[in-house]
Amino acid sequence: MIDFLSLNIITFVSTLVFLGLWFIFSSNRKWNIVLGLLFFISLAFNLGVNYLFSIGPLKYFYFSKNLLLIGFFGMVFNWVKHNKIALFIAVAASIVLSFPLFNLPIPITLIPEDIHQMMEEGELIIEINEDQLNDVQKLIEPYDGKIVKAFHPDKANEFLNRFYIVDLPSEQAHAASKLLQQLEDESIILYGEYNDEISITPIESNQKIKEDRDYGTNDPLAEKQWAMNNLNFHQLHGLIINNKDKIKKKVVVAVLDTGIDAQHEDLKTAVHPDFQNVKDPVGHGTHCAGIVAAITNNKKGISSMAFYDDLIEIQPIKVLNSFGFGTQAQIINGMIEAVDNGADVLSLSLGGLSDNYKQRAYSAAVAYANDQNRIVVVSAGNSSGNASDYSPANVDGVICVAATNETNQMANFSNHIDDIDWGIAAPGVNILSTYKNNSYKALNGTSMAAPFVASTAALIKAFYPDIQSHEFYELIRFTAIPSNDEAFCPILQPASALELLLDGWESSR
Repeated sequence: MIDFLSLNIITFVSTLVFLGLWFIFSSNRKWNIVLGLLFFISLAFNLGVNYLFSIGPLKYFYFSKNLLLIGFFGMVFNWVKHNKIALFIAVAASIVLSFPLFNLPIPITLIPEDIHQMMEEGELIIEINEDQLNDVQKLIEPYDGKIVKAFHPDKANEFLNRFYIVDLPSEQAHAASKLLQQLEDESIILYGEYNDEISITPIESNQKIKEDRDYGTNDPLAEKQWAMNNLNFHQLHGLIINNKDKIKKKVVVAVLDTGIDAQHEDLKTAVHPDFQNVKDPVGHGTHCAGIVAAITNNKKGISSMAFYDDLIEIQPIKVLNSFGFGTQAQIINGMIEAVDNGADVLSLSLGGLSDNYKQRAYSAAVAYANDQNRIVVVSAGNSSGNASDYSPANVDGVICVAATNETNQMANFSNHIDDIDWGIAAPGVNILSTYKNNSYKALNGTSMAAPFVASTAALIKAFYPDIQSHEFYELIRFTAIPSNDEAFCPILQPASALELLLDGWESSR
Protein backbone atom coordinates (compact mmCIF):
# COMPACT_ATOMS: atom_id res chain seq x y z
CA MET A 1 0.00 0.00 0.00
CA ILE A 2 1.39 3.42 -0.97
CA ASP A 3 1.88 5.76 1.99
CA PHE A 4 1.17 9.48 2.06
CA LEU A 5 4.72 10.61 1.32
CA SER A 6 4.91 8.42 -1.77
CA LEU A 7 1.43 9.39 -2.92
CA ASN A 8 2.16 13.07 -2.35
CA ILE A 9 5.35 13.08 -4.40
CA ILE A 10 3.85 10.86 -7.14
CA THR A 11 0.95 13.26 -7.68
CA PHE A 12 3.31 16.24 -7.38
CA VAL A 13 5.74 14.88 -10.00
CA SER A 14 2.81 13.91 -12.26
CA THR A 15 1.54 17.48 -12.06
CA LEU A 16 5.02 18.76 -12.88
CA VAL A 17 5.38 16.39 -15.86
CA PHE A 18 2.01 17.40 -17.31
CA LEU A 19 2.93 21.07 -16.82
CA GLY A 20 6.19 20.55 -18.71
CA LEU A 21 4.48 18.63 -21.51
CA TRP A 22 1.83 21.35 -21.70
CA PHE A 23 4.58 23.85 -22.47
CA ILE A 24 6.35 21.49 -24.90
CA PHE A 25 3.20 20.82 -26.95
CA SER A 26 1.72 24.31 -26.60
CA SER A 27 1.73 24.77 -30.39
CA ASN A 28 -0.48 21.69 -30.92
CA ARG A 29 -4.05 22.75 -30.14
CA LYS A 30 -5.35 19.23 -29.40
CA TRP A 31 -2.49 18.23 -27.09
CA ASN A 32 -2.49 21.68 -25.54
CA ILE A 33 -6.07 21.14 -24.33
CA VAL A 34 -5.51 17.51 -23.23
CA LEU A 35 -2.29 18.21 -21.31
CA GLY A 36 -3.78 21.31 -19.71
CA LEU A 37 -6.68 19.25 -18.40
CA LEU A 38 -4.31 16.52 -17.16
CA PHE A 39 -2.25 19.15 -15.35
CA PHE A 40 -5.26 20.50 -13.46
CA ILE A 41 -6.53 16.98 -12.72
CA SER A 42 -3.13 16.00 -11.27
CA LEU A 43 -3.04 19.21 -9.25
CA ALA A 44 -6.50 18.41 -7.88
CA PHE A 45 -5.33 14.90 -6.95
CA ASN A 46 -2.31 16.40 -5.13
CA LEU A 47 -4.63 18.73 -3.21
CA GLY A 48 -6.84 15.75 -2.33
CA VAL A 49 -3.89 13.69 -1.10
CA ASN A 50 -2.69 16.52 1.14
CA TYR A 51 -6.17 17.25 2.44
CA LEU A 52 -7.02 13.62 3.22
CA PHE A 53 -3.78 12.29 4.66
CA SER A 54 -1.86 15.08 6.40
CA ILE A 55 -2.89 16.12 9.88
CA GLY A 56 -4.57 19.26 11.19
CA PRO A 57 -4.06 22.67 9.57
CA LEU A 58 -0.65 21.53 8.27
CA LYS A 59 -2.38 20.04 5.21
CA TYR A 60 -2.85 23.54 3.76
CA PHE A 61 0.81 24.41 4.23
CA TYR A 62 2.01 21.20 2.57
CA PHE A 63 -0.08 21.91 -0.49
CA SER A 64 1.04 25.56 -0.49
CA LYS A 65 4.65 24.40 -0.59
CA ASN A 66 3.86 22.10 -3.54
CA LEU A 67 2.09 24.95 -5.31
CA LEU A 68 5.06 27.24 -4.73
CA LEU A 69 7.43 24.72 -6.32
CA ILE A 70 5.10 24.16 -9.29
CA GLY A 71 4.84 27.92 -9.78
CA PHE A 72 8.62 28.28 -9.70
CA PHE A 73 9.19 25.55 -12.29
CA GLY A 74 6.35 27.00 -14.38
CA MET A 75 8.21 30.31 -14.53
CA VAL A 76 11.36 28.50 -15.67
CA PHE A 77 9.43 26.64 -18.39
CA ASN A 78 7.90 29.89 -19.57
CA TRP A 79 11.33 31.54 -19.71
CA VAL A 80 12.80 28.85 -22.04
CA LYS A 81 9.62 27.88 -23.92
CA HIS A 82 10.89 29.20 -27.26
CA ASN A 83 13.88 26.84 -27.19
CA LYS A 84 12.63 23.25 -27.37
CA ILE A 85 15.96 21.70 -26.34
CA ALA A 86 16.27 24.02 -23.33
CA LEU A 87 12.64 23.30 -22.44
CA PHE A 88 13.21 19.52 -22.51
CA ILE A 89 16.29 19.97 -20.31
CA ALA A 90 14.35 22.23 -17.91
CA VAL A 91 11.51 19.71 -17.57
CA ALA A 92 13.94 16.84 -16.94
CA ALA A 93 15.93 18.92 -14.45
CA SER A 94 12.76 19.98 -12.62
CA ILE A 95 11.81 16.34 -12.07
CA VAL A 96 15.27 15.48 -10.73
CA LEU A 97 15.41 18.59 -8.52
CA SER A 98 11.88 18.15 -7.23
CA PHE A 99 12.89 15.20 -5.03
CA PRO A 100 15.39 17.07 -2.79
CA LEU A 101 13.33 20.29 -2.97
CA PHE A 102 10.20 18.38 -1.98
CA ASN A 103 11.71 17.58 1.43
CA LEU A 104 12.58 21.17 2.32
CA PRO A 105 10.81 22.56 5.41
CA ILE A 106 7.71 24.68 4.89
CA PRO A 107 8.94 28.22 4.13
CA ILE A 108 8.04 30.77 6.77
CA THR A 109 6.71 32.99 3.95
CA LEU A 110 3.88 30.49 3.43
CA ILE A 111 2.70 30.91 7.00
CA PRO A 112 -0.10 33.50 7.29
CA GLU A 113 0.83 36.56 9.34
CA ASP A 114 -1.75 35.89 12.06
CA ILE A 115 -0.30 32.40 12.57
CA HIS A 116 3.26 33.68 12.49
CA GLN A 117 2.37 36.15 15.24
CA MET A 118 1.37 33.21 17.42
CA MET A 119 5.03 32.21 17.49
CA GLU A 120 7.46 33.61 19.99
CA GLU A 121 8.95 36.90 18.84
CA GLY A 122 12.70 37.15 18.35
CA GLU A 123 14.83 36.62 15.28
CA LEU A 124 18.20 35.80 16.85
CA ILE A 125 19.58 33.83 19.77
CA ILE A 126 22.96 35.13 20.89
CA GLU A 127 25.43 34.11 23.58
CA ILE A 128 27.27 36.94 25.33
CA ASN A 129 29.17 37.77 28.48
CA GLU A 130 27.42 40.27 30.73
CA ASP A 131 29.96 43.00 29.92
CA GLN A 132 29.02 42.72 26.23
CA LEU A 133 25.35 43.59 26.79
CA ASN A 134 25.75 47.36 26.37
CA ASP A 135 27.70 46.92 23.12
CA VAL A 136 24.95 44.71 21.71
CA GLN A 137 22.25 47.19 22.74
CA LYS A 138 24.06 50.03 20.97
CA LEU A 139 24.43 47.99 17.79
CA ILE A 140 20.76 47.03 17.60
CA GLU A 141 19.42 50.54 18.37
CA PRO A 142 19.36 51.60 14.68
CA TYR A 143 17.15 48.58 14.00
CA ASP A 144 14.76 49.50 16.87
CA GLY A 145 15.59 46.09 18.29
CA LYS A 146 15.23 44.79 21.83
CA ILE A 147 17.35 42.30 23.73
CA VAL A 148 15.95 40.14 26.52
CA LYS A 149 17.12 37.16 28.53
CA ALA A 150 16.35 34.00 26.57
CA PHE A 151 16.05 31.36 29.27
CA HIS A 152 15.15 31.30 32.97
CA PRO A 153 16.11 27.96 34.55
CA ASP A 154 15.21 27.40 38.20
CA LYS A 155 18.64 25.99 38.89
CA ALA A 156 21.53 28.41 38.37
CA ASN A 157 23.23 27.59 35.08
CA GLU A 158 26.07 29.74 33.81
CA PHE A 159 25.82 28.40 30.25
CA LEU A 160 22.07 29.01 29.81
CA ASN A 161 22.28 32.43 31.48
CA ARG A 162 24.56 33.71 28.71
CA PHE A 163 21.83 33.44 26.05
CA TYR A 164 19.68 36.37 24.94
CA ILE A 165 16.94 36.88 22.36
CA VAL A 166 17.29 39.75 19.89
CA ASP A 167 13.84 40.86 18.75
CA LEU A 168 13.41 43.12 15.73
CA PRO A 169 10.18 44.88 14.75
CA SER A 170 8.41 43.28 11.79
CA GLU A 171 9.54 45.98 9.37
CA GLN A 172 13.18 45.24 10.31
CA ALA A 173 12.94 41.44 10.43
CA HIS A 174 14.59 41.17 7.00
CA ALA A 175 17.76 42.68 8.49
CA ALA A 176 18.36 39.77 10.91
CA SER A 177 21.13 38.20 8.82
CA LYS A 178 22.88 41.57 8.36
CA LEU A 179 22.67 42.26 12.10
CA LEU A 180 24.01 38.82 12.99
CA GLN A 181 26.94 39.38 10.62
CA GLN A 182 27.68 42.74 12.28
CA LEU A 183 27.57 41.21 15.75
CA GLU A 184 30.02 38.52 14.68
CA ASP A 185 32.32 40.82 12.69
CA GLU A 186 32.70 43.23 15.59
CA SER A 187 33.29 40.32 18.01
CA ILE A 188 30.82 41.57 20.59
CA ILE A 189 29.09 38.21 20.95
CA LEU A 190 30.42 34.77 21.78
CA TYR A 191 28.01 33.05 19.40
CA GLY A 192 24.86 33.74 17.42
CA GLU A 193 22.23 31.80 15.50
CA TYR A 194 18.75 32.27 14.09
CA ASN A 195 15.73 31.55 16.25
CA ASP A 196 14.64 28.86 13.80
CA GLU A 197 11.00 28.15 13.07
CA ILE A 198 10.10 24.54 13.81
CA SER A 199 7.19 22.47 12.51
CA ILE A 200 5.99 18.89 12.81
CA THR A 201 5.84 16.61 9.77
CA PRO A 202 3.93 13.41 10.62
CA ILE A 203 1.53 12.00 8.07
CA GLU A 204 -1.80 10.29 8.35
CA SER A 205 -1.50 6.65 7.32
CA ASN A 206 -3.73 5.26 4.59
CA GLN A 207 -2.50 1.69 4.98
CA LYS A 208 -4.90 -0.98 6.11
CA ILE A 209 -3.95 -2.45 9.47
CA LYS A 210 -4.11 -6.21 9.94
CA GLU A 211 -6.35 -7.31 12.78
CA ASP A 212 -5.21 -10.85 13.44
CA ARG A 213 -2.92 -10.36 16.41
CA ASP A 214 -3.31 -11.26 20.08
CA TYR A 215 -0.84 -9.57 22.41
CA GLY A 216 -2.31 -10.62 25.71
CA THR A 217 -4.07 -7.39 26.67
CA ASN A 218 -7.80 -6.70 26.68
CA ASP A 219 -7.55 -3.37 24.83
CA PRO A 220 -9.74 -3.75 21.72
CA LEU A 221 -7.42 -1.89 19.31
CA ALA A 222 -4.27 -3.73 20.40
CA GLU A 223 -4.77 -6.22 17.56
CA LYS A 224 -3.96 -3.35 15.16
CA GLN A 225 -0.68 -2.41 16.88
CA TRP A 226 1.95 -4.28 14.87
CA ALA A 227 4.71 -2.55 16.84
CA MET A 228 3.71 -4.58 19.90
CA ASN A 229 4.96 -7.69 18.12
CA ASN A 230 8.18 -6.16 16.75
CA LEU A 231 9.04 -4.71 20.16
CA ASN A 232 7.95 -7.86 21.99
CA PHE A 233 5.41 -6.21 24.31
CA HIS A 234 4.17 -9.60 25.51
CA GLN A 235 7.58 -10.48 26.99
CA LEU A 236 8.02 -6.93 28.28
CA HIS A 237 4.70 -6.97 30.11
CA GLY A 238 5.61 -10.35 31.59
CA LEU A 239 8.89 -8.97 32.93
CA ILE A 240 7.07 -6.01 34.48
CA ILE A 241 4.48 -8.28 36.13
CA ASN A 242 7.06 -10.73 37.47
CA ASN A 243 9.30 -7.99 38.83
CA LYS A 244 6.70 -5.55 40.11
CA ASP A 245 8.27 -5.56 43.57
CA LYS A 246 11.49 -4.14 42.08
CA ILE A 247 9.84 -0.99 40.70
CA LYS A 248 11.36 1.99 42.51
CA LYS A 249 9.30 4.97 41.30
CA LYS A 250 6.68 6.38 38.97
CA VAL A 251 8.55 8.07 36.13
CA VAL A 252 7.47 11.39 34.63
CA VAL A 253 7.75 11.74 30.85
CA ALA A 254 7.41 15.26 29.45
CA VAL A 255 5.89 15.27 25.95
CA LEU A 256 7.00 18.55 24.34
CA ASP A 257 4.54 19.06 21.53
CA THR A 258 1.19 20.57 20.53
CA GLY A 259 -0.39 19.74 23.88
CA ILE A 260 -2.37 16.64 24.89
CA ASP A 261 -6.06 15.80 24.99
CA ALA A 262 -5.83 15.27 28.73
CA GLN A 263 -9.42 14.06 28.96
CA HIS A 264 -8.88 11.24 26.45
CA GLU A 265 -10.31 7.95 27.72
CA ASP A 266 -6.96 6.19 27.26
CA LEU A 267 -4.80 8.95 28.78
CA LYS A 268 -6.76 10.70 31.51
CA THR A 269 -5.33 8.85 34.51
CA ALA A 270 -1.84 8.86 32.99
CA VAL A 271 -1.67 12.67 32.70
CA HIS A 272 -0.39 14.56 35.73
CA PRO A 273 -3.30 16.06 37.73
CA ASP A 274 -1.98 19.59 37.24
CA PHE A 275 -2.43 19.25 33.47
CA GLN A 276 -5.96 17.85 33.23
CA ASN A 277 -7.21 20.95 31.40
CA VAL A 278 -4.62 20.81 28.63
CA LYS A 279 -5.97 20.63 25.07
CA ASP A 280 -4.43 19.59 21.76
CA PRO A 281 -6.00 21.23 18.69
CA VAL A 282 -3.63 19.42 16.32
CA GLY A 283 -3.60 15.85 17.67
CA HIS A 284 0.14 15.27 17.29
CA GLY A 285 1.02 15.56 20.97
CA THR A 286 -1.89 13.31 21.96
CA HIS A 287 -0.70 10.68 19.49
CA CYS A 288 2.83 10.74 20.91
CA ALA A 289 1.52 10.58 24.48
CA GLY A 290 -0.50 7.44 23.72
CA ILE A 291 2.61 5.68 22.44
CA VAL A 292 4.43 6.62 25.64
CA ALA A 293 1.82 5.59 28.18
CA ALA A 294 -1.72 4.84 27.00
CA ILE A 295 -3.57 3.08 29.79
CA THR A 296 -3.16 -0.65 29.24
CA ASN A 297 -5.61 -3.45 30.07
CA ASN A 298 -8.50 -1.04 30.63
CA LYS A 299 -10.69 -2.56 27.87
CA LYS A 300 -10.41 0.69 25.92
CA GLY A 301 -8.39 1.74 22.91
CA ILE A 302 -4.74 0.76 22.62
CA SER A 303 -1.95 -0.71 24.71
CA SER A 304 1.43 0.75 25.64
CA MET A 305 4.56 -0.42 27.43
CA ALA A 306 3.17 0.95 30.71
CA PHE A 307 1.38 -2.18 31.91
CA TYR A 308 0.56 -0.67 35.32
CA ASP A 309 -1.09 2.73 35.78
CA ASP A 310 1.49 3.80 38.36
CA LEU A 311 4.52 3.25 36.11
CA ILE A 312 4.57 6.32 33.86
CA GLU A 313 3.06 9.77 34.30
CA ILE A 314 2.74 12.12 31.34
CA GLN A 315 3.54 15.81 31.62
CA PRO A 316 2.40 17.82 28.57
CA ILE A 317 4.60 20.79 27.69
CA LYS A 318 3.09 22.88 24.88
CA VAL A 319 5.93 24.21 22.69
CA LEU A 320 4.09 24.26 19.34
CA ASN A 321 1.07 26.38 18.51
CA SER A 322 -2.34 25.39 17.21
CA PHE A 323 -0.94 25.02 13.71
CA GLY A 324 2.02 22.85 14.72
CA PHE A 325 4.60 25.65 14.51
CA GLY A 326 7.03 26.99 17.08
CA THR A 327 10.52 28.39 17.47
CA GLN A 328 13.81 27.08 18.75
CA ALA A 329 13.62 29.36 21.79
CA GLN A 330 10.15 28.03 22.67
CA ILE A 331 11.38 24.46 22.50
CA ILE A 332 14.44 25.17 24.65
CA ASN A 333 12.30 26.97 27.21
CA GLY A 334 9.99 23.95 27.16
CA MET A 335 12.92 21.64 27.84
CA ILE A 336 14.00 23.80 30.78
CA GLU A 337 10.42 23.88 32.09
CA ALA A 338 10.16 20.09 31.86
CA VAL A 339 13.37 19.60 33.81
CA ASP A 340 12.38 22.19 36.42
CA ASN A 341 8.96 20.50 36.77
CA GLY A 342 10.64 17.20 37.62
CA ALA A 343 10.34 15.27 34.35
CA ASP A 344 12.68 12.26 34.22
CA VAL A 345 12.45 11.80 30.43
CA LEU A 346 11.93 14.44 27.74
CA SER A 347 10.27 13.28 24.49
CA LEU A 348 10.59 15.67 21.53
CA SER A 349 8.96 14.58 18.27
CA LEU A 350 9.95 17.71 16.35
CA GLY A 351 12.88 19.47 14.71
CA GLY A 352 14.16 21.19 11.62
CA LEU A 353 17.17 21.84 9.41
CA SER A 354 20.12 23.26 11.33
CA ASP A 355 21.37 26.68 10.29
CA ASN A 356 24.47 26.32 12.48
CA TYR A 357 26.37 23.11 13.12
CA LYS A 358 27.28 24.14 16.68
CA GLN A 359 23.73 24.44 18.05
CA ARG A 360 25.03 25.89 21.31
CA ALA A 361 21.62 26.92 22.68
CA TYR A 362 20.18 23.42 22.23
CA SER A 363 23.40 21.97 23.63
CA ALA A 364 23.08 24.10 26.76
CA ALA A 365 19.50 22.91 27.31
CA VAL A 366 20.40 19.25 26.77
CA ALA A 367 23.38 19.57 29.13
CA TYR A 368 21.06 21.16 31.71
CA ALA A 369 18.82 18.09 31.44
CA ASN A 370 21.62 15.49 31.37
CA ASP A 371 23.38 17.08 34.35
CA GLN A 372 20.23 16.48 36.38
CA ASN A 373 19.97 12.85 35.27
CA ARG A 374 17.23 13.43 32.68
CA ILE A 375 17.12 11.49 29.40
CA VAL A 376 16.32 13.47 26.24
CA VAL A 377 14.81 11.58 23.27
CA VAL A 378 14.24 13.27 19.89
CA SER A 379 12.98 12.26 16.46
CA ALA A 380 15.44 12.00 13.56
CA GLY A 381 13.23 13.81 11.01
CA ASN A 382 11.19 12.79 7.99
CA SER A 383 13.17 14.11 5.02
CA SER A 384 14.96 10.93 3.84
CA GLY A 385 18.21 12.74 4.57
CA ASN A 386 20.89 12.70 7.24
CA ALA A 387 19.77 13.37 10.80
CA SER A 388 23.10 15.12 11.42
CA ASP A 389 21.73 18.06 9.38
CA TYR A 390 18.71 18.46 11.68
CA SER A 391 18.36 19.80 15.18
CA PRO A 392 17.87 18.91 17.95
CA ALA A 393 18.54 15.45 16.43
CA ASN A 394 22.23 16.33 15.95
CA VAL A 395 22.83 17.72 19.44
CA ASP A 396 25.26 15.87 21.72
CA GLY A 397 23.52 14.20 24.63
CA VAL A 398 20.20 13.37 22.93
CA ILE A 399 19.06 9.93 21.81
CA CYS A 400 18.04 10.32 18.17
CA VAL A 401 15.36 7.95 16.82
CA ALA A 402 14.86 6.86 13.21
CA ALA A 403 11.73 5.05 11.99
CA THR A 404 11.26 1.47 10.77
CA ASN A 405 8.36 -0.34 9.12
CA GLU A 406 6.63 -3.62 9.92
CA THR A 407 9.32 -5.67 8.17
CA ASN A 408 12.06 -4.04 10.28
CA GLN A 409 13.41 -1.95 7.41
CA MET A 410 14.23 1.74 7.51
CA ALA A 411 11.11 3.75 6.61
CA ASN A 412 11.50 5.48 3.24
CA PHE A 413 10.83 8.92 4.78
CA SER A 414 13.11 8.54 7.81
CA ASN A 415 16.32 10.48 8.17
CA HIS A 416 19.37 8.25 8.55
CA ILE A 417 21.36 8.03 11.78
CA ASP A 418 24.74 6.89 10.42
CA ASP A 419 26.51 10.04 11.67
CA ILE A 420 24.66 10.30 14.97
CA ASP A 421 26.54 9.29 18.12
CA TRP A 422 23.46 8.04 19.97
CA GLY A 423 21.23 6.72 17.20
CA ILE A 424 18.54 4.04 17.48
CA ALA A 425 15.42 3.08 15.51
CA ALA A 426 11.86 2.14 16.44
CA PRO A 427 8.54 1.55 14.64
CA GLY A 428 7.26 4.65 12.86
CA VAL A 429 4.99 3.49 10.03
CA ASN A 430 1.24 3.00 10.39
CA ILE A 431 1.34 3.54 14.15
CA LEU A 432 -2.09 3.54 15.77
CA SER A 433 -2.40 5.72 18.87
CA THR A 434 -4.62 8.13 20.74
CA TYR A 435 -5.71 11.29 18.93
CA LYS A 436 -7.52 14.54 19.64
CA ASN A 437 -11.23 14.61 20.56
CA ASN A 438 -11.04 11.24 22.30
CA SER A 439 -10.33 9.37 19.06
CA TYR A 440 -7.63 7.09 17.59
CA LYS A 441 -5.62 7.44 14.40
CA ALA A 442 -2.69 5.81 12.58
CA LEU A 443 0.20 8.14 11.66
CA ASN A 444 3.62 7.79 10.02
CA GLY A 445 6.79 9.55 11.09
CA THR A 446 9.89 9.52 13.24
CA SER A 447 7.59 11.48 15.56
CA MET A 448 5.93 8.14 16.27
CA ALA A 449 9.24 6.28 16.72
CA ALA A 450 10.73 8.59 19.36
CA PRO A 451 7.98 8.00 21.99
CA PHE A 452 8.69 4.25 21.94
CA VAL A 453 12.25 5.02 23.06
CA ALA A 454 11.03 7.59 25.59
CA SER A 455 8.64 5.00 27.03
CA THR A 456 11.48 2.47 27.25
CA ALA A 457 13.63 5.04 29.05
CA ALA A 458 10.79 5.59 31.53
CA LEU A 459 10.41 1.86 32.21
CA ILE A 460 14.13 1.43 32.76
CA LYS A 461 14.16 4.42 35.11
CA ALA A 462 11.20 2.98 37.01
CA PHE A 463 13.44 0.06 37.97
CA TYR A 464 16.78 1.93 37.98
CA PRO A 465 16.14 5.65 38.65
CA ASP A 466 19.84 6.56 38.70
CA ILE A 467 20.67 5.29 35.22
CA GLN A 468 22.40 8.03 33.17
CA SER A 469 21.69 8.93 29.56
CA HIS A 470 24.88 7.35 28.24
CA GLU A 471 24.25 4.18 30.24
CA PHE A 472 20.70 3.94 28.92
CA TYR A 473 21.89 4.35 25.35
CA GLU A 474 24.59 1.69 25.83
CA LEU A 475 21.91 -0.67 27.14
CA ILE A 476 19.44 -0.21 24.27
CA ARG A 477 22.22 -0.22 21.67
CA PHE A 478 23.69 -3.45 23.08
CA THR A 479 20.30 -5.21 23.01
CA ALA A 480 19.13 -3.78 19.67
CA ILE A 481 18.68 -5.97 16.60
CA PRO A 482 19.85 -5.01 13.08
CA SER A 483 17.36 -3.85 10.49
CA ASN A 484 16.47 -6.07 7.53
CA ASP A 485 18.18 -3.79 5.01
CA GLU A 486 21.59 -2.22 4.52
CA ALA A 487 20.83 0.92 6.48
CA PHE A 488 22.59 1.54 9.80
CA CYS A 489 19.48 1.15 11.86
CA PRO A 490 19.78 -0.73 15.18
CA ILE A 491 16.20 -1.43 16.26
CA LEU A 492 15.03 -0.96 19.84
CA GLN A 493 14.18 -4.09 21.84
CA PRO A 494 12.76 -2.90 25.17
CA ALA A 495 12.08 -6.37 26.59
CA SER A 496 15.67 -7.48 25.97
CA ALA A 497 16.98 -4.26 27.51
CA LEU A 498 14.88 -4.61 30.67
CA GLU A 499 15.69 -8.32 30.98
CA LEU A 500 19.43 -7.68 30.70
CA LEU A 501 19.24 -4.94 33.29
CA LEU A 502 17.26 -7.13 35.70
CA ASP A 503 19.85 -9.87 35.21
CA GLY A 504 22.53 -7.60 36.64
CA TRP A 505 23.96 -5.86 33.57
CA GLU A 506 24.47 -2.62 35.48
CA SER A 507 26.45 -4.21 38.33
CA SER A 508 28.55 -6.35 35.96
CA ARG A 509 29.83 -3.41 33.92
